[in-house]
Amino acid sequence: MLGFQDEVWWSRFARPSLNAWSEGPALRLQQLSADPQDAEPKALSCYGLLRADTGQMLLRFVKGRPVSQVTEDFLAWVCERLASEGKKALLMIWDNAS
Repeated sequence: MLGFQDEVWWSRFARPSLNAWSEGPALRLQQLSADPQDAEPKALSCYGLLRADTGQMLLRFVKGRPVSQVTEDFLAWVCERLASEGKKALLMIWDNAS
């Protein structure tokens, strides 16, 4: 089975760069910080695999950034799902953006 994989993550506190295409003073973003009592994760990751055979997207969300162990867990999960459908092999296109 052919699939296209990607992952993305968002921080609850890091803000993207801000561009302003207008004259006047520069725009500023408020610096956010975590409340010590806040138990929520600081980041959220999403892994996805677009299946070429069905056009479906397999998505998996996890707390935190996409580190190696989480990536390995995602790949194991995908392989288990595909094996349960009788798939024998997975050719995955994965863009490792820097």
